[in-house]
Amino acid sequence: MAPLNDALKTKVVSLLYDGKQQKQILEKLKSEENFTIGRRHLAKFIKRFKETNSIQNKPKPGPPVKDVTPELLNYIDKKMEENDETTAADLQRLIEKNFNLSLSISKIKRIRRKLGWLSTSTKYCQLVREVNRAKRLEYCRRCLENAENFEDVVFTDECTVALKNSAHLSFHRRWEPAKLKGRPKHPLKVHVWAGISKSGATDIAIFSGILDATFFVHEILEKHLEPFVQEFYPDHHRFFQDNDPKHTSRVGKNYYESSSINWWESPPESP
Repeated sequence: MAPLNDALKTKVVSLLYDGKQQKQILEKLKSEENFTIGRRHLAKFIKRFKETNSIQNKPKPGPPVKDVTPELLNYIDKKMEENDETTAADLQRLIEKNFNLSLSISKIKRIRRKLGWLSTSTKYCQLVREVNRAKRLEYCRRCLENAENFEDVVFTDECTVALKNSAHLSFHRRWEPAKLKGRPKHPLKVHVWAGISKSGATDIAIFSGILDATFFVHEILEKHLEPFVQEFYPDHHRFFQDNDPKHTSRVGKNYYESSSINWWESPPESP
């Protein structure tokens, strides 16, 4: 019986806000998350959340940090909330400037840990403009309502592959100077296009140069997508791609219509 992680804690809180009771939450976690948790363990978390309005565990007990006032603790906590990339060195400078207090980096790190702040590697996600969020949400809801299984969808995309890569680190002996390694200003690279579906994968198109709308239609779709669709989806298909300008160009749209390519349009800023 594993402890609740942050993702499941967030799920529990969401269910609480939806008015679910503890028994309903347990059943929901078991059915949707395939996760089993003891009733007492869950009740303890819910009680702590209602008291602290936080999903974080209570700070571990330990000796109090000397020379640190509640005002300073609140200040550090506030600065971390304002900018979650604030380093201990940044806090050190701010504390010295505003409190005329000199604290070591290690002490500031201990204080920060006791306040519940943990460091993790930054996880990035795609930025989506506010105006497009509702469109993407509606698109997903339609898929759920229609019990979409993507049975006849051909998903396609392209990427660029560099043929030479340089490591970020190199080593040399202490008594030898670091070696300089040449890096071309314009490294050789190729572009790759391919599609996948429940019936298999398309041929892979490998090419160089600039990928414009005309090249995309005549050299990629006509030679690689059309034969695949005719062989594996002779009755009906849907063609899925992102909203790159060359995909949505007039040349592309004219081709989709004339060649009976059923382009399944996705909302803006979709993956």
